[in-house]
Amino acid sequence: MIKELEKSDSIIGIINTIKKYFSEYDQDIYLPAIIKEGDFMYERYGNKKKRESSDFYAKLIIRPISSKITHSWLIQNMVYNFYNGNEYSENKIVDPLDFVYNIIVHKNVYGNSIYTLNPMLYNDESSISEENYKNNGIANLYYCDSYHSENKINVLKNENDDIYILKEVLENYVFAQNPSRYGNGDYILSVEFEYRNTNNHIKDVDNYQDDTSFIDNINKEKKDYLWLIGTIDIPFVIKSEQPLNIVVNDLKGNKRTLNENNYNDDTDAGLIVFSEDCFEYLRQRYIILGLTMIDTYNENQSYIIDNLEDIFVFWEGEFNKLPREVKVGLEKYNNIEKSTGIVSPAMFEWQLNANWDWKNKAYPSQYLGEYLIENYIELVKEYKCNIVLPKNEEIFKEQINNILEILNIKIEDVYKNENGYRAVLEIMNQEKKEKNKEILKSLFEYFCSIVLEKVDKNYVRTIHR
Repeated sequence: MIKELEKSDSIIGIINTIKKYFSEYDQDIYLPAIIKEGDFMYERYGNKKKRESSDFYAKLIIRPISSKITHSWLIQNMVYNFYNGNEYSENKIVDPLDFVYNIIVHKNVYGNSIYTLNPMLYNDESSISEENYKNNGIANLYYCDSYHSENKINVLKNENDDIYILKEVLENYVFAQNPSRYGNGDYILSVEFEYRNTNNHIKDVDNYQDDTSFIDNINKEKKDYLWLIGTIDIPFVIKSEQPLNIVVNDLKGNKRTLNENNYNDDTDAGLIVFSEDCFEYLRQRYIILGLTMIDTYNENQSYIIDNLEDIFVFWEGEFNKLPREVKVGLEKYNNIEKSTGIVSPAMFEWQLNANWDWKNKAYPSQYLGEYLIENYIELVKEYKCNIVLPKNEEIFKEQINNILEILNIKIEDVYKNENGYRAVLEIMNQEKKEKNKEILKSLFEYFCSIVLEKVDKNYVRTIHR
């Protein structure tokens, strides 16, 4: 920021540079709320040459649309301002500037001063919750749009001591520049800043004021260094959400575009097919085993998912419950060609036949996945134990090792005289490289089957892929 500011020779140039900086976040879901850069140190030691230095600090505030910027810094740094108008007597005129709020304030946690969202911007009925402090300088706040799902997203981010805020939490308060979205509150978003530089590169000497800004040139008389403080309105732009380019297969064999408002599949069920390459993307956040996908960001949230041969399949309603950013990330993996063989026997029995004994139709890997969820869920989370059809040796070995660790058994105790032991052992010990995906998947299914026969007395080997 400072390098860009130093290119300006006027206060108008400073204003435009700051506005341009924030406009670069128009299509982001976060916005800088606290910016700190540089280290200003002005020294006077006789004829000793002074060291060049500069710093920039900025914070976001909201002010009522009805208010006017009459001076710079409408509210002191980090002040809460719990003013709600009740303090006025009947005869006193309400001053809109009494309702200016810092977006970010300080609070004390275990003797440490940390950044948090101004409590005036949320309440007990809001979609914001707070969890235990993580010792990263910011309150551990989460936003949850519970109407669509229980997925959580951080309200605040700390990146190199700059604090970023999730735009969505401001939408009910701040008037949005793009009317297609619902951010049409009664407040304007403004940035208040302080900029100091031993290199006085501004030609202006007077203060500056217009309808959307007020800049004080604090050191305008001496001019030996630059010191500006100001308040500038900035547009509040919410990222435009483009329709997802996802193809859905309905139950009649037809293809259609995604209905993003379908959350239950009751009246217009559809299946969305993704290539197996999506697993590497999904596993960054989720654990997939059985017919279940567990969200590691919110362990109480899970989704129904199917895994067949070289594809993963979501019901349309389940897919729509995913966080927006996850759905966008999955777009490129959408398999628009595959339309048959996209429902496993277990999924068919469970979801279409309403058969609660669907596990009798499950493939061994699906059955084992559900067995681990029912009996070892905490270890599943600890090991991040996925159980999917492995497309390479790495996934094959990782999954087998996790299963053995969770069940506390040895591979030689699993196989004994069973077929395939030698082939699996060679892969596990890196004595042989198996690049044939079909062989890997077949060996893995068989491994799951004989593990189940060892640990679950109720398991009967009834179905194979």
